[in-house]
Amino acid sequence: QSADMGVLCLTCRTLGRQLVLKKGLIIVASTLLLLLMLAAYSFMQYSVALQVASQSVPIYIEEDPSEIPIIVKRKLDVPKTSNDTTEQEVPFRKVKVNTPQPVEGDALQEKDHGVYLELSGNEEECVFSSTAPEAKPNVNVLDLLDSLSFDNRDGGVWKQGYDITYDTASFVKEPLQVFVAPHSHNDPGWIKTFQDYYNQQTRHIINNVVDALAEDEKRRFIWAEISFFELWWSEQPKNRRDLAKKLIDSGQLEIVTGGWVMNDEANTHYFAMVDQLMEGHQWLHDNVGVKPISGWAIDPFGYTPTMAYLLQRMGFHNMLIQRVHYALKKHFSQQKQLEYIWRQNWDHSTSTDMLCHMMPFYSYDVPHTCGPDPKICCQFDFKRIPGSRVSCPWRIPAQHITGSNVQERATAILDQYRKKAQLYRTNVLLVPLGDDFRYDMSSETHDQYNNYQRIFTYFDSHPELHVKAQFGTLKDYFTALRKATGVSGKAHPTGFPVLEGDFFTYADRDVDYWSGYYTSRPFYKNLDRILEDRLRAAEIIYSLAVAQSVVLPVGLEQELTRARRNLGLFQHHDGITGTAKNHVVVDYGNRLLDAVNGADHVMAAAAQALLLGDSQSESTASSLIFDVDETRAQHDSLPEKTIISLSQDVKKTVYLYNSLAHMRQELIILLVNSPSASVYDADGNPISCQVNPIVTSAGGITASKYELVFIAKMAPLSLTKYDIAGEANQFTTIASLECSGDPPSSSIFKTSTISSRSPFTLSTDQLEATFDGSNGLLRSMKRLHSDDSVIQTKIDFTVYSSPSSGAYLFLPAGLAQSVVEKSTSYCVTKGSLLHRVQVTMAMINHVVQLSNSPGVDGQSLYISNIIDVRRENNKELVMKLSTSINNDDSVYYTDLNGFQTIRRKTLDKLTTQGNFYPMPSYMFLQDTTSRVTLLSGQPLGVSSRERGVSSSPYEYVTYTAALQVSWRWC
Repeated sequence: QSADMGVLCLTCRTLGRQLVLKKGLIIVASTLLLLLMLAAYSFMQYSVALQVASQSVPIYIEEDPSEIPIIVKRKLDVPKTSNDTTEQEVPFRKVKVNTPQPVEGDALQEKDHGVYLELSGNEEECVFSSTAPEAKPNVNVLDLLDSLSFDNRDGGVWKQGYDITYDTASFVKEPLQVFVAPHSHNDPGWIKTFQDYYNQQTRHIINNVVDALAEDEKRRFIWAEISFFELWWSEQPKNRRDLAKKLIDSGQLEIVTGGWVMNDEANTHYFAMVDQLMEGHQWLHDNVGVKPISGWAIDPFGYTPTMAYLLQRMGFHNMLIQRVHYALKKHFSQQKQLEYIWRQNWDHSTSTDMLCHMMPFYSYDVPHTCGPDPKICCQFDFKRIPGSRVSCPWRIPAQHITGSNVQERATAILDQYRKKAQLYRTNVLLVPLGDDFRYDMSSETHDQYNNYQRIFTYFDSHPELHVKAQFGTLKDYFTALRKATGVSGKAHPTGFPVLEGDFFTYADRDVDYWSGYYTSRPFYKNLDRILEDRLRAAEIIYSLAVAQSVVLPVGLEQELTRARRNLGLFQHHDGITGTAKNHVVVDYGNRLLDAVNGADHVMAAAAQALLLGDSQSESTASSLIFDVDETRAQHDSLPEKTIISLSQDVKKTVYLYNSLAHMRQELIILLVNSPSASVYDADGNPISCQVNPIVTSAGGITASKYELVFIAKMAPLSLTKYDIAGEANQFTTIASLECSGDPPSSSIFKTSTISSRSPFTLSTDQLEATFDGSNGLLRSMKRLHSDDSVIQTKIDFTVYSSPSSGAYLFLPAGLAQSVVEKSTSYCVTKGSLLHRVQVTMAMINHVVQLSNSPGVDGQSLYISNIIDVRRENNKELVMKLSTSINNDDSVYYTDLNGFQTIRRKTLDKLTTQGNFYPMPSYMFLQDTTSRVTLLSGQPLGVSSRERGVSSSPYEYVTYTAALQVSWRWC
């Protein structure tokens, strides 16, 4: 498990201890055909406590396996556990792997390509749940939200704030020190594609900045997006690269964060967050020799403490954020808490503390960064000088600084600086100077630097003003801040507040909550998770193959690098969020598909090399005999499983690849062309299997393909062989099919009509689920062999009408309305290994599946929703789950980035959209006896809007269909 073992251990201790006292039910949901439960690193909190594992990746061979050279079976040493006391066979050659165990004090290496994250896993962190806190945080964000009035009073020139005054004498003893930080925010895809942005703007921005910095050593600039910088670097001659490196080494050009992109923080999984950070840092390490120490996140639409944790563990000293709810910004400004120590909610000491600076005003553009009055600040954006294509909306233009106006101009901006300084605890002030794709014209670049330098020179010549202003970087600012508070290095300023919590859901004005992007374009959100799964699996098997020194095709490492970079690009805050223009989304989708195909190719090539071993040659390596079980025709296609063509003469061989470091036993579903089939393990022993019909949306049964279901047992880090024969045996069972209407006729499957509309029950060895006989939807669940109590889990589908919503905003017009008809068509497949209920509605194909598996997949229900939105506009489709959980005070829990759990609470004073939160991987409701958990195959939005013993529903937004992106672009 390539995860932070320390946090994994922490979660097991805390959540696991609760689970000992509770009965737990898991519902696994996905909006796509493919069940996607990522590896242990994807659902880390539950990989042990709830025993959620990933789906295997089947690999099949079309050729006669007898034509393949001898495959030597080796024993794999597996640490004995209470559930597994036998050695397992795996068809690797010369492979002997022990499951890694965490060692006290060890630093786990997240990826072995040069840059390592020191994610500690020591025993001290694992016992925090039994220790008392050393220092309790001053600020808990959820408690603060609960206490605020959200009255949104008009604050005057600072509309969302208040009138700011100051005493000039206060600057005599402690002069004001101002750092103006020029920057340009470059989105790697938004209105234009990544490549178009580079060609048309970013290339010129970096060129202009490098030239301007080289002209004057007093100038500074900060840059964040390494995806763009790498592209620029690749085009430059050596002397140009040397100049850029010199500017970085001297501190004039600071690389901030250093990720491949400025990632979104609501929808992203921490695996991809780490991966894009490492890709950027690896490139910086190899080409520039610099390691960033400051985080810069001015445009993500809300913030997660997971990012603070990752940066802190990577050795960062500081970070900066911007898009926080305006009511929180006002409160923090009044309390001088805009700079704080961000601490993880599990940390009872100070080991995760991170110094964070929050920008106080509406936006990161120039009108909202110099001070509280945007009308004044806009006059100091020297791109808005008359004649430019950009002007000030307050109709007072910027003007060049000259000898005749410098006194008046300097006085005006100094007033704004002094007022802004009142919001912070020191007289050290940061003033960002930039906006989206700024400095793309040489004229603007020089106008900004030259005009501000004239103001700085005026300040220097008038010491009675008690101000020192200069160009600066984040490093310059935070160094001065620490000096002003009496500390140095990485030490945190004393007396600053300590905060725990996150900053979701973001609102920038009125009731405009940015909860729409939690669900925008969920198809691509799911494809992102699939790529994360495939990429990590490919990296692991490729590493095993390299370690065995087998012959591999040329170019596999380059395919992995391209896949990482495409995945990293999509983590951008207009990528995975679904907020880009349509043609940009197509570009992202093609890149994701290319990455998935590349990872699949690496897996197939590495698997072949490991299986053939010494028999592999350069010629055989270049001609793959393996393929992956699932393919996509194009970026917006549903995945299609390959149909295995069976015959009575030759068995077809399938290898199941387990990329995890623990034993797995779970249900496998393959597609075959004949219902006459049987399955044999690696020793030739027949095993139980089930043949299912494939029911179409029209209610018929396909005659060309069938599902073959069996339970596979896979050793850790293994390729496990199974043979599929084209004839049935005594271990083959045929499923039956019951339908609410006229059943399809079949000579193979027993079909019948469900005559009663009474509730019906399906059960396995571990679970029992009851369904509504009128519509086939789930009504309750019971975990067998526990206390046999039933938990209500009633599923319904509702729709919010939202004509004003867009990709960013969720603005519902009233309450959600049910779309479930009184009498809905459904079919029930019953078998020895699998039960399935398939419900067909106007726009939804809804499937609930029970697996009779001894593994972890037998402990949960699998839910799939395939949604046809082609005829729907301005709608938000919701899967509503009403439970019998009595969650006190409307409290529920969601994950943050698949990394940690956070408490949520429905606040009646907020609007519907303000009570929706991101659900990157899971959410759960619980009371003193029970817990119901929902795991998702992709990030979506979730809310729990009602409370009560009899019904505690939560709403899980599965799709957003909007005609417009938003009524404003910002």
